[in-house]
Amino acid sequence: MKRYSDTAIAQSKKRGLNPWVIVFAVFLLLPVLAVGRNFTRLTILGGAQKLGQNDAVIAYDIAYGWNERPPVSSLAPFPKGKEKPADPSPQPKVVTRAVIQPIVPILMYHHIGDPLASTPFNERYMFTSATAFRDEMSWLAKSGYHTITMPELFAGNLPTKPIVLTFDDGYQDNYDNAYKILSGMEQKGTFFVISGFANANYLSTTEIQEMSASGMDIESHTVDHQNLTTLSPVSLNDELVNSKQYLETILGKKVEFICYPFGIHNQAVIDATKAAGYRAAVMVKPWSPTGSMYELPRIEMRRKDYADSQGFKISSFINANSDNKWSYK
Repeated sequence: MKRYSDTAIAQSKKRGLNPWVIVFAVFLLLPVLAVGRNFTRLTILGGAQKLGQNDAVIAYDIAYGWNERPPVSSLAPFPKGKEKPADPSPQPKVVTRAVIQPIVPILMYHHIGDPLASTPFNERYMFTSATAFRDEMSWLAKSGYHTITMPELFAGNLPTKPIVLTFDDGYQDNYDNAYKILSGMEQKGTFFVISGFANANYLSTTEIQEMSASGMDIESHTVDHQNLTTLSPVSLNDELVNSKQYLETILGKKVEFICYPFGIHNQAVIDATKAAGYRAAVMVKPWSPTGSMYELPRIEMRRKDYADSQGFKISSFINANSDNKWSYK
């Protein structure tokens, strides 16, 4: 009796198909089927359990893309059924922070509105339409999340399921859309403003003051949005201090949090940030290698996201950062 593969090849020859095309097509489909199987497992888990290594890796690949994946060791527990080898020279773990708790999710937005026809293609991902943003805020409220600001995160006495909304750069649509939607839904957010960018496309001083007086939080995104790691010590200090002082002057309150431009920083930038009087800083990455208050990770919300995708991103984010111990003070 002929094998099924022999019959398929014979039939393909009759149809004029190269049998190697079939073999190659099957070879290409195998990885797709494997990913589909694992994605189904993730859907069933729904973030309710600790994800295994393969699940966690796939979760991050789907939510953030291949380039944003943290080291696998930070995502996965030790394989089941195997004992983790003992540390030959165990060191006592010293926790210097007073209050330990799970990480609080921090969402990152840029534009809230639609891109213009002239907006470069590689910048369109930063736009979340007003309709999509309203839907996402409704999903958070229905899911039991309570929005808080960066100062409230560090003040303690957090509500159940706290979440921080952050907006980078201080674009005009942050006032026209984000601020008005949040106010109408009794929610709040933190807006990282570039203090030297007060023009037609960015928030004005009057708008910044109005938003602050209405319960929104205004924090620093430096003076000119430069790559801080390329600056001299004097210029670095100016970017950090001058922005802080300007915002404190127009708002009449302390400005103690900062967002690194482009998320780029190094130890020199962290040291300068501390010296300038900031209590914490946020990055653009969705995971933190250190658990430091000067490397707070965030969840980037993009143009193609939708309300229900938030739950998937949030659960993946919490899982990836669960090995660090967090204390906001």
